[in-house]
Amino acid sequence: MKTKAFFENIDYDIFAIIQRITKVTFALPFTVLLILILLCNYFHINQNNYIIIVYILSGISGVSIFLYYIDIIYQYFYCLFTTLRGYMCLSIIINFILSYIISQLLEINSDIYFFFIYVIIYIILSLISNSNIAITANTIIEILLALFSLTKIMIVYFFENTISSNSNFVTLNQASIDELHQAIATIENQWINYLDFSLFPLLIINGLALLFCNIHSYWIKEYNDKMEITRDNELIKKYIKHKN
Repeated sequence: MKTKAFFENIDYDIFAIIQRITKVTFALPFTVLLILILLCNYFHINQNNYIIIVYILSGISGVSIFLYYIDIIYQYFYCLFTTLRGYMCLSIIINFILSYIISQLLEINSDIYFFFIYVIIYIILSLISNSNIAITANTIIEILLALFSLTKIMIVYFFENTISSNSNFVTLNQASIDELHQAIATIENQWINYLDFSLFPLLIINGLALLFCNIHSYWIKEYNDKMEITRDNELIKKYIKHKN
């Protein structure tokens, strides 16, 4: 909140000078880098000999771009923790990463420590966000995951009936139809098991995040004078002044 207040109250004449400096700092190494790559391609020079220079120039350009747009970047970053839309995007991304890690764990291709690291990161992000936003978003995600978990059997059943009612079955004998039904049932069980193993950890993780957020919300109201991260500029000034 102090950083947000700083960017909103900064002297933009000074900030404009800083941006011009970072713009030049970005443009110069980027130009040198572009010329270097073009020369290497034109004269067929092995670029591996200059890879360190390329990394350094790219790093300087990247840092300069970040500094040039730092106020805009921070505003978007701040919105992730203070708006429902921002937090939902953040939560969906992390849940997607968790889903991928879980799928890798099921195939024994990933280290389980990464799973716990992302779980801890997600809970911490939930706790540093606005409590009302985090509770609402985690409740929505938890309900959606629970509904999908409950309806997955109906989805698979509908898929099985759609295949079974295919007119091509008329040309098959009874033995072939039985074998096909058995194959469909096997695939169905595999998909249900896979979805169960994927959804159950996500339900647990979002449930824990929701639990911690509710405890955090209670603590804020009872012991922290209701002060927490917010988008209200008046409240931000009040909280900063109170903390100082």
